[in-house]
Amino acid sequence: MLFRSEFTSTASFTVRGAQQQPQDMLGLAGLAAPTEASTDARIVADYIRSSAMVQALRRSAGFNEAYSRFSLDPAAQISPRAAIETATAFWRHKVKVTSELNSGATTFSVRAYRPADAKRLADGVLAATERTVNSLSTRPMGNLQQVNLDEVERTKAEFEAVKNRLAEFQGTTAVIPTAAPVTQALNLVGGKIGRAHV
Repeated sequence: MLFRSEFTSTASFTVRGAQQQPQDMLGLAGLAAPTEASTDARIVADYIRSSAMVQALRRSAGFNEAYSRFSLDPAAQISPRAAIETATAFWRHKVKVTSELNSGATTFSVRAYRPADAKRLADGVLAATERTVNSLSTRPMGNLQQVNLDEVERTKAEFEAVKNRLAEFQGTTAVIPTAAPVTQALNLVGGKIGRAHV
């Protein structure tokens, strides 16, 4: 028989990104707004079909053993020494990935010529993808924490400047009660200063 039988192993997982935001104008128009989950799902789908995945499967999931066995069909096998570009093109004919961008759910299937090979490769995809997803989940959090810290420091500096201006003004006049809200005090300060220059 020229063509070899193939076996398929299928798995699904969900990329859990940031919490969904309230429905916006795109949602009201029936369009899905981009979310962290949808972005991560797209990244993961690309990763599963990438040369980086092939390298990971070559290292730890028996990629070469699964696909280098002799076949009368030359398109059904690939040399273990094949260039990464060639191996990646071959892999893309053996793996199928679909993503539900709204929920972050990803399903993939791997085809191989033995059931054990298909299962081992699918397990390898899951393991490599889990490492990638974990790195995606920690990277934005670190960036977000830094942004929050920067914002806190900027706000603290602005608040201290307001307090200093208010203290200086209260030192020259007793018009503003010390218990007055900061926004009210600033309005009064601005009014007094404006009138003083007239």
